[in-house]
Amino acid sequence: MMLLGVLLIVAVLLIYRYVRRHYQQLSLDGLPGPTPTPFIGNLAEFADTSQTPLDTFVRLSRKYGKVFGYYEGWCPSIVVSDPVMIEQILVKYFHYFDGRPNCWPFQQGAEQCALQNLNGGQWKRHREVIASFFRTSNIRQMWPRIQSAAARYVERLEGRMREHPEGFDFVEENETYSLEAFTSAVFDVSADVMDDAERQRFVRYMRATHYSASPENRAAAVARIYPWLVPLLQLTDTHHTQMAADFFRHVQHRLRQEHDKMQGGPGVPVNILQYLLSASKSRGQSSPPSPFTRHEIQGMVSGLIGGGLGPASTALDFCVHCAAVYPQHQDTLLTEISLLPYHSQDSPVTMEEVQGLQFLDMFVSECLRCFPVAPGVARTVQRECEVGGVRFRPGTVVRLMGSVQYADPELYPRPHHFDPYRFSPSERQKRHPYTYLPFGAGPRMCVARRLGLLQVKLALVHLLRRFKVTACPLTQCPLPLTFKPFLCPKQGVWVRLEPRVCP
Repeated sequence: MMLLGVLLIVAVLLIYRYVRRHYQQLSLDGLPGPTPTPFIGNLAEFADTSQTPLDTFVRLSRKYGKVFGYYEGWCPSIVVSDPVMIEQILVKYFHYFDGRPNCWPFQQGAEQCALQNLNGGQWKRHREVIASFFRTSNIRQMWPRIQSAAARYVERLEGRMREHPEGFDFVEENETYSLEAFTSAVFDVSADVMDDAERQRFVRYMRATHYSASPENRAAAVARIYPWLVPLLQLTDTHHTQMAADFFRHVQHRLRQEHDKMQGGPGVPVNILQYLLSASKSRGQSSPPSPFTRHEIQGMVSGLIGGGLGPASTALDFCVHCAAVYPQHQDTLLTEISLLPYHSQDSPVTMEEVQGLQFLDMFVSECLRCFPVAPGVARTVQRECEVGGVRFRPGTVVRLMGSVQYADPELYPRPHHFDPYRFSPSERQKRHPYTYLPFGAGPRMCVARRLGLLQVKLALVHLLRRFKVTACPLTQCPLPLTFKPFLCPKQGVWVRLEPRVCP
């Protein structure tokens, strides 16, 4: 009995020594940061519900500097807001930091093959093909479909304005537009619009995926911090499981249809499913019929719908809010848009015309600075290295926080002031290019960033042609925010529309 007691004491002491040494890793490497608590790390720093995690990162950065360490539960993390080091990590030394921490703790079926969930050679192989699909020439072919979605967007808003002249929440309309524009363009550029049943299937899957990964989902929040609990906590992920199964059955059905269409002979792929099925044709005759399995293709599609559409929709939410609460900038936007050659409020706009709207680009950029949908870039250290005098150990999560830079008055004077002119070409040249990371940077930056940004800009052009956007009694300023898992409005975006007189 005494021997058992001695062994127990020795075991406790060894565990204590191991835990203590683990939580000294960052300080031994010379990194400043808050003192961790065993097993929970520095989670208490983020316990204040009156602040967002972004506010906490800004506070810690001001206290400990542009490079500091903290512990997400058991996992050591290094936060970097120095633009020179950010560039080195994302570009020059990318091969040391090419991993990405798991942002979807509960992965169902083919979601394991979503681009954001892959690392290493498999990620590189998938990204190469998906990125080639979203090149400018292909987006130009999609543009008529996106135009149609934007026209339907303002038609729906016309009906909502008549039903609710006092104002209404824009979030659902923006979500519908973003989903319709993306899916009608990317999944079938030859069709004018997806049918309602298919659209609703995509909506349900997208929302279920967002909630499954949201910090508001307590099971997901715990699973992200303590990955070894995923098998148990995933049992609570029932709604996401059901929606994913339905979604993948539908994608599998669409894959069979597209495969049958392609049997008639070679041709130019007209949607992403055909593109992925025929991706190997340019790789030589010795290649297999497709370098991807059906399972992999389903995973790629899930990554685009589940992980890509939400941020684009939310970016539009924030732009609409800013147009309402900063009417002087809305007037400038309208002046610029009015210079476009069109004959009516519904006249089509070319992709080049949208890209040429300089103030619109400045306005959207400032919206994404004040409301960073993607607050930063997360990477996982794959091999031990040293960058800028800082030691990075394998397994450490590195958080490159654009949102901390956006709140830095040295980089952005009066950071809480909304000023699109800080993104004029002359002002941009004064700052290091890696002080602004709305879509990430380097080889792992957002693969569909061009398409997403064009969709947002086109929606604003059509919206402001037809309506004046104003604040209403339910408009909130400052706008309450939450994560899902990207930054988004907590209680919607409530504004009022007034019809403009057609010029």
